[in-house]
Amino acid sequence: MKLAAITTLFALAISSISAQNVTDAGVAVNTPARGDVWNAGTSQTIKFTMTDPSITSIEGIVLMGGDQGNLQTYLLVDSNVPVNGGQYSWSIPKNIQTMPSYALVFKTNKGKSYSPYFTIVGMAAGQQGGLSPTSIDLDHLPSKTGSSASSTGGSNSSSSSSSGSSAKPSSDGDSLKVGILGILGSTAAALFIMSL
Repeated sequence: MKLAAITTLFALAISSISAQNVTDAGVAVNTPARGDVWNAGTSQTIKFTMTDPSITSIEGIVLMGGDQGNLQTYLLVDSNVPVNGGQYSWSIPKNIQTMPSYALVFKTNKGKSYSPYFTIVGMAAGQQGGLSPTSIDLDHLPSKTGSSASSTGGSNSSSSSSSGSSAKPSSDGDSLKVGILGILGSTAAALFIMSL
């Protein structure tokens, strides 16, 4: 009985660690990739692959930033983005603050897909006129916010990064911390049950 309880608790801990924050929006973000550094005031090409052929439009691409547990919305890059071509040209506003933990979120009728974390080098944190977090609701996106962006055609080019996943971005260290805490909690619960 005690062994079955320990095994069950351990399995629950592992499955909860593996399934955190997973959604499937039918989009894999190829670029930006983990570790990419983009400069404010430049034009960059966002590349993506549609993993669900039934999706004909991306409801919105949103710039978010911060740690995985507290992502904040900074900017609606664009709404109603066509999926053909698998890329989007984004003119990054000059007033974005420097941060190493930005992510692009692709919202479709199937859910949300997150790019890996990437860095934008721009204004110094706290500098007057810098872009601040907003209250954009990912489930009720407004129309374009006036940011300079355009969809580009072209062939669906493959990228060396296939790390576009539908899970929220995280650093390997954050995942390791959560995993260790989950296992330690399960072990403590198992030891408590064994002592009964």
